[in-house]
Amino acid sequence: MMANGYEQEQAELQQELTSITERINELDMREKCIQEFMDKAKSYIEMPKLTPELLRVFVRRIEEYEKPEKYSRTCGNPIIIHYAFQLPEQNGMPAIKVLARPTTKTA
Repeated sequence: MMANGYEQEQAELQQELTSITERINELDMREKCIQEFMDKAKSYIEMPKLTPELLRVFVRRIEEYEKPEKYSRTCGNPIIIHYAFQLPEQNGMPAIKVLARPTTKTA
């Protein structure tokens, strides 16, 4: 009976160890992605203007959709920005979803 208890405890500890190891691997991958982004960003710290090369380094794709309310002046177009870097937990999902607001015109 005591042996069964020890075997069950050992199995639970083994499962917990596996879970912790997976979490450590996930955090290592996340750190690697962030470090790659920081290395790229450091080379562009002093950027006097936005250039196509700079956009290609950081942005993979920008998607703009039609307004949800046609002919509306107050409704913005939905925009999704796909960055060139992705964190592992994003699973290919875009990093940011933005709902653009129209700029106000000044006379």
